[in-house]
Amino acid sequence: MYCDDGVMIVVWHYVANLRSFSSCCSCWCFPANFRLRPSSTAIVFETTMCTSCASCIRFLMIIFNIVFTVIGLMLLGAGLYFHFSSFGFRGMENHNFLAYTFILIITVGALSVVLGILGCCGSYHYSRCLLGFYFALLLIIFAAEIAVGVAGFVYRDQAQQLVHATLKAGVEDIKLHRGEIRWMDTIQLMFQCCGYDSQLDYGVLHYVPNTCCPNQQCSIGNSIFPYFPGCKGKIDSIMHNYFVMCILFVSIAFVELIGLIFSMTLCCAVRGREHEGYYRAVHA
Repeated sequence: MYCDDGVMIVVWHYVANLRSFSSCCSCWCFPANFRLRPSSTAIVFETTMCTSCASCIRFLMIIFNIVFTVIGLMLLGAGLYFHFSSFGFRGMENHNFLAYTFILIITVGALSVVLGILGCCGSYHYSRCLLGFYFALLLIIFAAEIAVGVAGFVYRDQAQQLVHATLKAGVEDIKLHRGEIRWMDTIQLMFQCCGYDSQLDYGVLHYVPNTCCPNQQCSIGNSIFPYFPGCKGKIDSIMHNYFVMCILFVSIAFVELIGLIFSMTLCCAVRGREHEGYYRAVHA
């Protein structure tokens, strides 16, 4: 590109002021006796594309964190329901594995809600402080999830043994508290299973819990008894499906990585807006 009897000024704009991202170039032609002088009031060289990119990232951040907040509320509600309802957690005090699992769900849900609110507020108000705190907290959660995933893979055999011991204790718990709704009933209803290996684990009682046959009264050996597999096999099939679990972990990590990139990009864009210099063309 050339200018007749003038000077071509080429200005490179970096999207969100991050040199590692795409850049755009704008050109202006002025007479040779023009010079540039800093100004905040006259002819402003607008970085239109950069502003548009920052606004787009801001919009995506708000949508992303609204979804994040909704998911967090769902997890928090489910965790609180099972923790405080008599159906879900009665008799759970002595079985730390499942109790801690639902406490972990409550914690993750609460953190997701806090993160979503921080991200929305920081993006809407272009707050570097909130965006920085959001980035740091999300980075900690991201690292913790990676650590939990690695630990779960390394200690998967020990975790499986712990689950088996908990299920056996659940069957004994129902035998000792006949007629009461116990936490093992929740497991049987959720996974449509009965007992540890089969319904015969309740043979001493000559009946099975209602969660093994929710639609009719049934007993051991009854011809109308619907055959449910043992909970051990159901849980093992879930734990052995590492491929699906890995995809789930990778998907969650990928979504959080997008949030990290968006928050850092928007934070740098806000920083660039605060320190941006404006210029105008004036005669020498």
